[in-house]
Amino acid sequence: MCGIFGMVRFNDAVDRKQVERLTGALKHRGPDAEGFYFSPSESRVSVGLGHRRLSIIDLSPNGHQPMSNEDGTVWIVFNGEVYNFHEHRRTLLEKGHQFRSETDTETIIHLYEEHGPACLKMLRGMFALAIWDAHRQRLFAARDRLGKKPFYYAKTDKGFYFSSEINPLYEIEEIAHQIDSEALDLYMSYGYIPSPHTIYTKIRKLPPAHHLTVDNRKISIERYWELSYAPKLDVSYEEARHLLTEKIREATRIRLFSDVPLGCFLSGGVDSSVVLAHMASLVSKPVRTFSIGFPDKSFDETPYARQAAAHYRTDHEEFVVQPANVAETIAQLVEHFGEPFGDASALPTWYLSEMTRRHVTVALNGDGGDELFAGYNWYATGTGLHQLARMVPGKLAAWMTPHAAKFKGHPGVGRKLYRLMELLAKDDPARFADLRLQLANGYKRLLYTPAFQSRLNRNADAYLTQLYTSHRFEDELDRMLYVDVSSYLPEELLVKVDRATMAHSLEGRSPLLDHELAELAARLPSTFKYRRGRKKRILRDLAADLYPTRFFERPKSGFSVPLKEWFSGDLALYVQKSLTAGPMNTAGLFNPQGIEQILQENRNGVRDHGDLIWRLLMLSEWFKRYG
Repeated sequence: MCGIFGMVRFNDAVDRKQVERLTGALKHRGPDAEGFYFSPSESRVSVGLGHRRLSIIDLSPNGHQPMSNEDGTVWIVFNGEVYNFHEHRRTLLEKGHQFRSETDTETIIHLYEEHGPACLKMLRGMFALAIWDAHRQRLFAARDRLGKKPFYYAKTDKGFYFSSEINPLYEIEEIAHQIDSEALDLYMSYGYIPSPHTIYTKIRKLPPAHHLTVDNRKISIERYWELSYAPKLDVSYEEARHLLTEKIREATRIRLFSDVPLGCFLSGGVDSSVVLAHMASLVSKPVRTFSIGFPDKSFDETPYARQAAAHYRTDHEEFVVQPANVAETIAQLVEHFGEPFGDASALPTWYLSEMTRRHVTVALNGDGGDELFAGYNWYATGTGLHQLARMVPGKLAAWMTPHAAKFKGHPGVGRKLYRLMELLAKDDPARFADLRLQLANGYKRLLYTPAFQSRLNRNADAYLTQLYTSHRFEDELDRMLYVDVSSYLPEELLVKVDRATMAHSLEGRSPLLDHELAELAARLPSTFKYRRGRKKRILRDLAADLYPTRFFERPKSGFSVPLKEWFSGDLALYVQKSLTAGPMNTAGLFNPQGIEQILQENRNGVRDHGDLIWRLLMLSEWFKRYG
């Protein structure tokens, strides 16, 4: 796992010192070594590649990057892991390719020589990479299928620039720092900024499962993979359980290859517990497990993690998050994320990564189980409303909504009745987007200034509806899973894990997000994943075979944080100061009166605005650092 940076200059030579300095800004992603490649002075195009190395496989200097083919005409900088590189290496050796190292990186170079961009389809793992092809004077770059590894880029009249994180690009003077209003609205609406957007208009993200080519100053971007939910596999439930068990075991096994110590994040929930069970059966020593908790017992899952650890006799570590530590950590989060990021679970993920890195260099996790196997409550809500909407005509719901509106200010049944009628009055795409929206338009009118609202073209409203309607689906659950795998998973959850782990030079691996496992899960019948209110059905049944009876029969809590309590108590003064003074308040974006109303409603228990306040807080702190 590493950090990559590079540039292609169109009119003049690259600034070597600048390449070295900006690559150095990624040292936390790769503290073990650095390396550079600069194209010869006689080259038609001037190129500089930089790399920071976190040594995982082949710890010798032979594994340092940038790395080239035998004659130095193809150069690569690579961030990630390819788990099936050994089988490709054997084939390449038979074809006469020569290797200097035992790394997966060198295998990619020779696969590119043999297959060009099609080599991406042969890689099983997580990656962001850039290849300079001197023969063709072309830069080729790509991201992995599900978006585990990041790739930021910018193009100006003078050149093309890329980086593992946004901060080095922020330091390049010719890249304008104009804030993207649409990206900011997307952030407030969903808690994250989806690709290709970033907080800046002139910096973009390469979307997952896409590759990019810079050739003669022109940029072309293409998708090379997409998860398909059809045709469905014609298998029985028991056959599916067997297939899935074998695929999870294989995905876990190939992620245990490492020349440094490994461990496992453990929440005590279904996903990480399944990974732990397979991991424990595949290694000879006790697995090292790591969990995070809170003083508030209603948010604390460490007792369940402790039980799972005890069942497999792991070497277990725990850390409890205290609100007193939060303020100083928020500044570190803002620094490492580089743009506004609104998922408060980044905080415990940060502490978990910090603790884990003291003991191991690689940690497996259970990411992906909810998005592949329907683990969230909104799948039950969404499919239920979809079915109900077939029985209640939209016109009838629209007629009833104004009558139910008089109850919307009442807690309990009245408010729920109004909300139900409001949702049923919408068509399927609008209803789905409404369920996922984290900031309703009413609160936008309260918070946004008229000047800010006038700059918006409602792209945030259309973001999820466009994904929802982009493909034909016979099954509503498949459609919802597809949208989440295309949006929430890569743009929020995987961003959170990448930045928090890499800030501490820790590599995270996700067996459940193996693309072959994802392809299998997608083609299972929907009833295998969700049936009669039972979420994540098949994965829960697999987990039940691995743990004591009834161990998983408890409500899902997720990786949630007691924000309402913190913002009404220990952190109230800090939040008040941050949100009522500073650069965000003078940017002409938000109404101070609206922010104060949100804070007051949260303090008085009128509404739980914890998640919204967190988004505003992270944005305010971002403005202090970058605005």
